[in-house]
Amino acid sequence: MPEISTLIYVPILHTQKEAGEILVSLRGSESEKPLSSVVQQEKPTKEMWEGIYEKLKESNIHYPSVRIYQEALPVCGKESEIVAKLAEKGSRNHQLILELMRKGARLEGTEDPDLLIKEYDYLTKLVSTVSVSVQNYRQALKEYQDKSMKLMKKRDLFITKRIKDSLKNGEMPLVFMGVRHQLEKLLQQDFVINYIIYRLPFKKIKDIYNV
Repeated sequence: MPEISTLIYVPILHTQKEAGEILVSLRGSESEKPLSSVVQQEKPTKEMWEGIYEKLKESNIHYPSVRIYQEALPVCGKESEIVAKLAEKGSRNHQLILELMRKGARLEGTEDPDLLIKEYDYLTKLVSTVSVSVQNYRQALKEYQDKSMKLMKKRDLFITKRIKDSLKNGEMPLVFMGVRHQLEKLLQQDFVINYIIYRLPFKKIKDIYNV
């Protein structure tokens, strides 16, 4: 990895529906239905991506020197295929990635697929309790939060190592990462972090995630 350099960090809302579709692509099973969001996310995500798109247009980034790292994109050899498929299904996140790739940016597999599958399984178990009872859901929610928090630390460690190991000399990392990650604390040891946006267009994270 090169000496300390600038890293562009973009905090995002990565919807549960997209996460489910990524896992379907990774597992190669079209029969498995992706999770739909527990709460309404359409309006805030639309506002978010409009803001990100405008900020990137204003930034004058030289994209041939950019390497893109995307939350929930597994290291699997099918990264471009996954992004193209989700873009076709209407994901603004992945449509933007394709646009940046056309400008010369390189796409990099970002996450450990085994850890992503664990997260998906935890979330599937949580969602399956919603129709059982309020008490069961509360217990499942607490269990999910505890397991997901521990898993998130492992995911962040993997992503940090992945960025440092795969980045080539002269390249600048562009990181799209969900708001629940604490990746900045690990990255700031090796990079000067430049935030495209500091706040997402939501009053509170809990207004978007019911976790």
